[in-house]
Amino acid sequence: MTETHLTDRLDDLIVLLYGVLFVIGAFKFYKEVWEHKGMVRWLVVALALFLIMSIFDFVSNDNYLYQFFTNDRGLDKEIGIILGTIEDSFKLLAEGAFVIAFMEGFHSTIARGGRNQNKISPY
Repeated sequence: MTETHLTDRLDDLIVLLYGVLFVIGAFKFYKEVWEHKGMVRWLVVALALFLIMSIFDFVSNDNYLYQFFTNDRGLDKEIGIILGTIEDSFKLLAEGAFVIAFMEGFHSTIARGGRNQNKISPY
């Protein structure tokens, strides 16, 4: 299946949906999350990196934007490759920050003796 302009934009929306679901979950369980200050700091960093990655993902998807700045076809492909590389770099940084955030939450829960584990309810 070949990628079209529409399917590429749908992919961007799906990625942004992950961020929206994260924010909804963070607000739903904000009392439990807020108790882990180290985790909150890393979640903020991860969310910021995720938003930067999403911007680069949106910008690097098609050539229309950077064709506006240059008429050189070779240069606009190079710009696309560079923007895609920057996007992937931010993606890896965001994923790493999310992993660190969850490890911080795990370690702070263990350090407290797990006393807050019974307070978290999915309902």
